[in-house]
Amino acid sequence: MAEQQRKNPRKKRPESDDVEFPRLLHVIRQFLGTEEPIQELNELASSLIMRFVSPLLEETHEIPRQRVLIMLGITVWNASLAPDRKQEQMRTNVLEAAKGRPEGVAQLEQIWCWLLNRKQTDFANHRIYIIDFELVEKQGTVSVEVLRSVGAPFNMEP
Repeated sequence: MAEQQRKNPRKKRPESDDVEFPRLLHVIRQFLGTEEPIQELNELASSLIMRFVSPLLEETHEIPRQRVLIMLGITVWNASLAPDRKQEQMRTNVLEAAKGRPEGVAQLEQIWCWLLNRKQTDFANHRIYIIDFELVEKQGTVSVEVLRSVGAPFNMEP
């Protein structure tokens, strides 16, 4: 039987393994640093990001600008969870995108600082790192659906 399982690794495991799955999920959540079910964490992250950037989104009804503002918000959100050195590197990388337009760099830096301050004051207790997301367009507005995230604690050091 053991030889047969080695030949066919996709063969259904004994039912007793199914009983262990909830315990495995618990271990995975501990490893990731969250006791919340992963889908619930992603839904929470999606909601938080939309609340986080909502004052900016209220200023435009243009889909491309909404997309940019949400992506910038996610970048600042993640940067706020990083050590200062990494945070500064992320800011510099974002500002490079506006290179060639001095007024664009100044505006982008102003938005970055405002978002960073907002994260550190109004959303300081939410330490969820966004790994993967999808921007969804519905009825003329854009929203975010977080597909993968990690709750604190996690290590951002390289």
